[in-house]
Amino acid sequence: QCHRGNEPAPTTRSDMAFVHSTHANRNVKIAECATCHGVEADGRLSPPLAKKDHMPCALSGCHQTEFASRTTKICGVCHDTVAPWQRNQSRAKPPLKPEWFETIDHSAHLAKIGTTNGACSTCHGEKLTGGPRPGSHDGCVGCHGKTARPAMNECGACHLKDAPQRAVRSEWAVTRQFEKAGGHAKHAVDARSKKPAACLDCHGGVRTAKNLAQIKPTSMLECDAACHNGKTAFKTTGFACSKCHSNPKGGTPTAMVTAP
Repeated sequence: QCHRGNEPAPTTRSDMAFVHSTHANRNVKIAECATCHGVEADGRLSPPLAKKDHMPCALSGCHQTEFASRTTKICGVCHDTVAPWQRNQSRAKPPLKPEWFETIDHSAHLAKIGTTNGACSTCHGEKLTGGPRPGSHDGCVGCHGKTARPAMNECGACHLKDAPQRAVRSEWAVTRQFEKAGGHAKHAVDARSKKPAACLDCHGGVRTAKNLAQIKPTSMLECDAACHNGKTAFKTTGFACSKCHSNPKGGTPTAMVTAP
C-alpha cells in the first residue's frame, strides 16, 4: 500500500505502451500469456495485470525497486492517474475472518531492509505467494527475534488492542467473558513482580502461530501455580467457573480458544 487508502489506481489506457519484445530479455515469459494476463473460463485473456496486480512486474526482477521509491516515475506508464505517494501505515485487516488487526509500516521496514528486488520476498515469500500480508510470524522472527524492535513479545506494537475479543471465540466463551470482565486490563501488571506483564506470560506459540487459535492462553494449571493459588489471586480450583467462563449453552468445557 503506497497510496491513499485502499483505492486501486485506474489501469485503463487506450494508449498503453507495452512492448512485448522489450520485455523478452527481462525474465518475462512473453510466450506464456498467463504470466501477465488472467485467463477467463472461455479462454479469453483479461487485460494485463488486471487480476495479478504488480506481481509479474515485481517477480521479473525489474521494477521492485521502482515500486518502492517515493520518487518513482514508472506509475504513469500504466496508470492514468496515481494518488500522491505518502507514508502509509497499513492497517491490514484480512477479509471475512480477521485474525491479526496488525499495523505495519512499510516505510520503516524498507528503511531497514532496503528497496532491492529481494526486499518484498523477505516478508511475502520468494514468489510473493505469502499474500498481501505475512501468513505467520515466521517472516518476523528473523529480525524481531534478535535485535530489531519491537521484540516478538511486544505484541501491542503491531496488533491493535481490541484484537482478542474481536478475533477469537471459545466454546465456553472464556475469551469474551474474560474481556467483558476486563481480564486483559487486570492482568496488565504481574501480580507477583508488580511489573508490566508480557504477552508471553500467558500466551504461547507466538513465534510460530499462523492464526490466533494457535496463540493459546496459559492452561488453568499454570494459572494455579503462578498466580491463582489463593494467595496472590483467587484459586481457580472448585466450581467457580463463572469467574472466567460465561454460561455455556451446552457441550463440554474446553480451554481451547478457536478462530471464528
